[in-house]
Amino acid sequence: MKDTPQSQSFPACRRGPSPLINPRHLGFGGRRTGDAANAYVDHYEPHLLLVAAAIVLCSNFDAAMTLHLIANGAVELNLAMAVLIEADVRQFVYAKIALTCLSVVLLVVHKNFRVFGSTLRVAHLLYGVLAGYLTLVAYELWLFSLLP
Repeated sequence: MKDTPQSQSFPACRRGPSPLINPRHLGFGGRRTGDAANAYVDHYEPHLLLVAAAIVLCSNFDAAMTLHLIANGAVELNLAMAVLIEADVRQFVYAKIALTCLSVVLLVVHKNFRVFGSTLRVAHLLYGVLAGYLTLVAYELWLFSLLP
């Protein structure tokens, strides 16, 4: 009698139950040693989509709040953006959205690459960018509270 897949006995692949919070799901470590180091992939984790979307939304919110703060007497400290705002507000918004989207796409595509040969991956930079934008939005909301 030939062994069919249903009649074969396979050993258990897991050594024990999976942990509730797995560091690999957060991007730390790979499945095998040397896996996914400086490699492009054709499948991206859903959490990266959420992080990328949150970055773009924070950037758009930042643009709107910046324009509102400038209308109330604030000054744009980023020289490139200040030039765009003075030239045309629409150009400022388009440039900010385009630069943010392009940067996020490039970071997501290179998510498995190591930064400066360290153990830090580009995917971790996305979390840093999001943290920076959330801090900036919180700061701008605080500035709004100071407006008369």
